[in-house]
Amino acid sequence: MKPFGWQLVAASSLSLALAHAEMRPQYGGTAHMLLGSAPNSLDPVSPQADPFTAGKLLHLIYDTLVSINDSDNIQPELAVSWEVDKDRKHWRFRLRPGVKFEDGSPLTADLVATSLRQVNTWSVFPEGDSIEIDLQQADDLLPAELSLTKNAIVKRNESAPSGTGPFRVGKWESGKRLVLTANEEYWGGRPFLNSVEIEFGSSYRDQETALELGRADLVEIATEQARRLETGARHVSESGPLELLALVFAHEAQSTNESKLRQALTLCIDRISIRDVLLGGQGDLAAGILPNWITGYEFLFATEMDVRKAQEARGEVSQAPVWMLGYNSRDPISKVVAERIALNARDVGLRVQLASGANADVQLVRIRLESMNPGIALKTAAVRLGLPEPKLEGVSMQQVYEAEAALLQGQKIIPLFHVPVVYGVGGAVKGWKARLDGSWPLTDVWLGH
Repeated sequence: MKPFGWQLVAASSLSLALAHAEMRPQYGGTAHMLLGSAPNSLDPVSPQADPFTAGKLLHLIYDTLVSINDSDNIQPELAVSWEVDKDRKHWRFRLRPGVKFEDGSPLTADLVATSLRQVNTWSVFPEGDSIEIDLQQADDLLPAELSLTKNAIVKRNESAPSGTGPFRVGKWESGKRLVLTANEEYWGGRPFLNSVEIEFGSSYRDQETALELGRADLVEIATEQARRLETGARHVSESGPLELLALVFAHEAQSTNESKLRQALTLCIDRISIRDVLLGGQGDLAAGILPNWITGYEFLFATEMDVRKAQEARGEVSQAPVWMLGYNSRDPISKVVAERIALNARDVGLRVQLASGANADVQLVRIRLESMNPGIALKTAAVRLGLPEPKLEGVSMQQVYEAEAALLQGQKIIPLFHVPVVYGVGGAVKGWKARLDGSWPLTDVWLGH
């Protein structure tokens, strides 16, 4: 019996060794990604149809001076420290030494200043190993704004822009395919992966099939399918609820009657049923542009479904127009949500008809927040929603609250839901750690078996 016992011990030790090897990061391999939308350009200053996805992708190629973590704290990136004068108008950012661009040239204060001047109206100039930024008005939000993709540091060559990020562009077929290769000299340490191959233009169904067949390691998942897919040799990775679904009118309410009709629409929408049935139980009911988990004050805007009050508001207006409700015809879930809203509206005497064209009275929109910082998130979201850009100078949550309340008061927008951005991660992917902002932690990922 003793030899048999020793065999058990040896087998157990071997299993532990293999398990330990499985968890230890390994260099090499190519990760395969499928995405629905492609960036319009690999230059961070180019307008993007999907700024969120493009931003996560471009941050693999380019660095910003600072970044924001899940706690809304500013973190050093290409800048190792920063300071501001007592008037909060003059900022100095000291640059990280020894950083190189993709083309091998060193990061210099001149190049950083040039990159930032190309996309901003600030006065930016080099000063030794630092850059200095002079503002016309005090702005405590400047560091958070520098974390946005548009402020990535780029050296623009005649052939292609060059970055300092963890990956380099190996091959770019516009709208079709992108191959990224590990930057051996990345200041943050070489990524474990040798390369990442990304294919664009795949539907959710095609992405799911590729993940199931092992032809993809990372794909996008439709929000409503997240719970169903969290099985087997893959898992679902979710961001915080940072995608906003909302109704946006072409203009603010122009009269008391128009205001009452919009109030009736706000009150009659059965958000709970739409979320639980159509969105697969995902996300939070929205009363504000920004989610409560970022601001802590969204509950102050809370609007619960109240059919009786909706009927009363509708009854105070003798005639109501027919509202044409537009939606993204390429997004199946947007269509069914729009249909349910039209039914809810009909129940209280409002007339809403679906329209796939852009010239609708009101649009069902989906946007993803581009920053974890409340002030920057509100400013960028307002621009994308066609709302007036709020003027925020400080980091006070009271200021952000007042600015958001003013935007909601115009009744141009009716927030509906905040839902997470969801990804399917294959079983071979190790080291993946989901972040609230939906970032792709590909610098820390490796491939196992």
